[in-house]
Amino acid sequence: MLAANPDCVVLAEYLPRLEYSGKSGLDVLQQYADEGFSISTIQTAIVPLPSTGFAAAYKNIGSSVHGSCHDLILRRTLNPPT
Repeated sequence: MLAANPDCVVLAEYLPRLEYSGKSGLDVLQQYADEGFSISTIQTAIVPLPSTGFAAAYKNIGSSVHGSCHDLILRRTLNPPT
């Protein structure tokens, strides 16, 4: 489905401590990035994650310290508007 829709926005539940089909939560973030998605968490506002180096952000997703929930916004725009 995602391959057929190169320009898309996905709201995904994400529990970083779970294993996803044999992949760690950190590996899943990297796979989204490798597939061209920018990744944001939903906090008290939408907060973009860095495009690489997910280890620091990974620790805070779902943490009450940073007001994060367990949801991600994945946005992939192959042809951004000019």
